[in-house]
Amino acid sequence: MAHLNQRRPENISGDFYVDNSCIDCDTCRWMAPEVFASVGEQSAVYHQPANEEERLRSLQALLSCPTASIGTIENPKDIKEAQETFPILVDENVYHCGYHSEDVPGHTKGHTVLLYKNKYLFSGDHLAWSPEINQLIAFRSVCWYSWTAQLKSMKKLANYTFEWVLPGHGRRYRADTETVRQQMQNCIAWMERN
Repeated sequence: MAHLNQRRPENISGDFYVDNSCIDCDTCRWMAPEVFASVGEQSAVYHQPANEEERLRSLQALLSCPTASIGTIENPKDIKEAQETFPILVDENVYHCGYHSEDVPGHTKGHTVLLYKNKYLFSGDHLAWSPEINQLIAFRSVCWYSWTAQLKSMKKLANYTFEWVLPGHGRRYRADTETVRQQMQNCIAWMERN
């Protein structure tokens, strides 16, 4: 959730704002380019929504923000209507689902993973299979934010059930849920030693 006391000074005055937790992922700028812009390596509101369509796209961007860095001063009474517009058709049978990720800081401050149907974990750069040591690992050499935070996030992630690990970089992994649960514990123990 965005915090008003962390509102970026680059925002134009008005209801919508971006706070300083923004990681400059560009989501809000492609979803509502008439409202959000890149200013100083983070997003900011450069134009408040002027009509219903701009407001809807701004609320969709708020809901889709992976770090929850977009907020409103007034409690948006139309947020439910915006939620109900998801998934948004992209093309043919491809949809933008919006806000279905889990915060797992470590690799980066705003890193997220996506767990689909408690089966498929899209792990980004948080977790992958290592054929060299025959187990799940995190990448300490490309941990750009905090190894301690990544370890804490890994412990949180170990409480979820999944069968597939589908990383952005590194090897995929698939096993039954009990084996994956054990692999997660092995990964945590490995991280604590490294």
